[in-house]
Amino acid sequence: MIRDINHDVKILSKKSTPASKNDIAIVQDLVDTLNYHRDHCVGMAANMIGKNKCIIACQFGPLIVAMINPVITKKSQKYSTSEGCLSLTGERETTRFNKIEVS
Repeated sequence: MIRDINHDVKILSKKSTPASKNDIAIVQDLVDTLNYHRDHCVGMAANMIGKNKCIIACQFGPLIVAMINPVITKKSQKYSTSEGCLSLTGERETTRFNKIEVS
């Protein structure tokens, strides 16, 4: 189900809790919501749809991949960029990495 985008900074700032197999509906909602916004969004976290769980969804070309309790295990080539967020207005400076590995 496509969910409304959360704009509440209090909710967005909270540390997410680990997800479990009971959270599969959140995974589907996150994928559906990202797919709906795919023309101007490449990734979302569950807190962006108001769910405080460690779940993300990312676009890789035509595919959307969901990850449950992802952990970055390797990162390389740090760079600075500005980017927007569906939950926040405008663009912000941030640091990203050219490549990451996730488990």
